[in-house]
Amino acid sequence: SYGIEQIAGAARENGVALACVPGDDTPDADLMGRSTLPAEAVHRIWRYLQEGGPDNAGQLLAYADDLLGRTADWREPAPIPRAGLYWPGLDRPDLDAIRAGWPSPDAPAVPLVFYRALVQSGQLGPVDAMVEALAARGLGAVPIYVQSLKEPISAALVSDTLAACPPAVILNATSFAVSQPGKAVDGPFAASDRPVLQVVFSSGAREAWENGTRG
Repeated sequence: SYGIEQIAGAARENGVALACVPGDDTPDADLMGRSTLPAEAVHRIWRYLQEGGPDNAGQLLAYADDLLGRTADWREPAPIPRAGLYWPGLDRPDLDAIRAGWPSPDAPAVPLVFYRALVQSGQLGPVDAMVEALAARGLGAVPIYVQSLKEPISAALVSDTLAACPPAVILNATSFAVSQPGKAVDGPFAASDRPVLQVVFSSGAREAWENGTRG
């Protein structure tokens, strides 16, 4: 089998532009040093992939075009916050912008907490569908994406948002606990004292789910 050494060697021998980047958010100097592209280009490619999101994906393709000699306009990688508010079609909305999309100004608020990974991958269809389904029932969705409910930045945003927009009920689409076993629940939902309903976004096809026996 061919390892990264053989791939890098073949790329050098044949003049192939190669960028070796880690698959997480930790730089790997040894891996990245096996690239045939300049270090600056490799780091930029890694940043596009690390930040994620449809815009960064498009900019990565434009940058790759430029590296291959097909002159293209591209922008530097744009960071995606560790946590933030979301609304379909809006770029980094605030609470006022979210309320403007509600079926009525006094609609009951329903926070929907989900993972930042969906923003990074652009797989926001299920979130958009939830927003529409809640609106159809006269409810105002407050979509909030987080890295983790245990991460301080994410937890603080959720707590602050729920304080500024008291919920009728909370929908949580993250899949891990917010507290340690045996300890009192002190996560970002606790202060609201409202029911928390677990939402599960299936990673499989609808047909497989409908025919399955789990969930």
